[in-house]
Amino acid sequence: MAATGNHSRLLSLRDAAELVGMSQKALARRAERGSLRVLVKDGKRHVPTAELVRTGLLDHEGNPTHSHEGKPTTHDSHEGFAVLLERLETLVAENAALRQIEAQTGTLEKQLTTERESRERAEAALFEIRAQLAERNARRPWWKRLGQNKTAPSQAAG
Repeated sequence: MAATGNHSRLLSLRDAAELVGMSQKALARRAERGSLRVLVKDGKRHVPTAELVRTGLLDHEGNPTHSHEGKPTTHDSHEGFAVLLERLETLVAENAALRQIEAQTGTLEKQLTTERESRERAEAALFEIRAQLAERNARRPWWKRLGQNKTAPSQAAG
C-alpha cells in the first residue's frame, strides 16, 4: 500500500489509518481538527498519500514514519531524538536568557519605584511651598497685593 514517488493516490480513511499505523478514529479526529486534509468522494472521506507525507505520517518514499504500535521506527527515533535534543538545548538557552531579562526587569522595577517615590516627595514639597507662599500673600495688606500685579514703568518699557 505504499505510495510510489510523487504519485499521489486517494486512500480511504481506513486504508490510510492501516498504512500509517494509527486508528481510523485518530485520523478522523485529525481531519475534524483540520490538521489532516481529506477529500469527500461518494460521501466517504479519502486521504491523498501526498497529505500523509505533508503531515509526516509517511516519508517521501511512502513508508510509514511510525510502526503499527504507534511508536516511531528505529531510524526515526534516532533522528527524532537528535531533533528533540537540539530543541531542548535551544529551550535551555532561551530559558537562561529569559531569566537574565527577568532579573534586569526586577532591578529596573526597583529603580522605577525609587524614582517615583522621589518625584512624589518633590511634588509634595512643591505643593507645601506654594501653600506657604499663598498664605504669606494672603496676610499682606491689600494695597501691597495690588502693587505686585502692576509692573513698574521701567519694566513695561523694556
